[in-house]
Amino acid sequence: MSIDRAINEIDKHYANLMKTDIAALREPGIHLFPREGFVHQRLPYQHSFIAVVLYQDHHAVSVTTSPALCDVLKSEFAGDEAMLLRVAQSLNCDDAYEAEVLVGSPGLLNLTYSSSVEMVDANSPMYTDVDGPVFAISNDTGVVAWAGVKRQSPFVNDIRVVTREDMRGKGLAKLVASRAYTHIIDEGLTPYYAHGRGNAASAALAKSLGFIPYGYLVIAESKIT
Repeated sequence: MSIDRAINEIDKHYANLMKTDIAALREPGIHLFPREGFVHQRLPYQHSFIAVVLYQDHHAVSVTTSPALCDVLKSEFAGDEAMLLRVAQSLNCDDAYEAEVLVGSPGLLNLTYSSSVEMVDANSPMYTDVDGPVFAISNDTGVVAWAGVKRQSPFVNDIRVVTREDMRGKGLAKLVASRAYTHIIDEGLTPYYAHGRGNAASAALAKSLGFIPYGYLVIAESKIT
């Protein structure tokens, strides 16, 4: 799969999320898709605001949020991307944040195989915010690193990676992430990587795996309990 095709698959994912088409998603400027809060298809989160900003298309901006906020953005946005986070933070949600999104072409990723990584029981309560297979490294003290698949859509899958604090800096995150991404690729899906802005460790992991920048998200969400 070429990088252009991988980008196209992620475009399809976000176009589907916004209930629009790829051409509209890529068009420069801001595009507003009014919708009241909606629940993540698989994970227990309600989203009140999602903005997708594409780097490769002159910062095309697509937003889905309430009709009232769409009206505010329509009249006041004027290309001020910082406004997106301010609007998200103004909502009564558990969290509002920005996340970098990176795309990977399966043939170009730098994945590292290790026999120390094993598939584990994904139903364990320690594996949170994932809804697919989980791969872990353990020693005699327990699980020291794990990566779980997040089944985002029929087009692309993301992962969550966790390394125990006392075991960081040993390359374990790359080993479990590589195994999780291998699973995604084997299923014929496009792998992508999302991490919070300012998370230097996650950014370094994404770079070491061979992912390249796609764009960024602004999200306001609440966990459903």
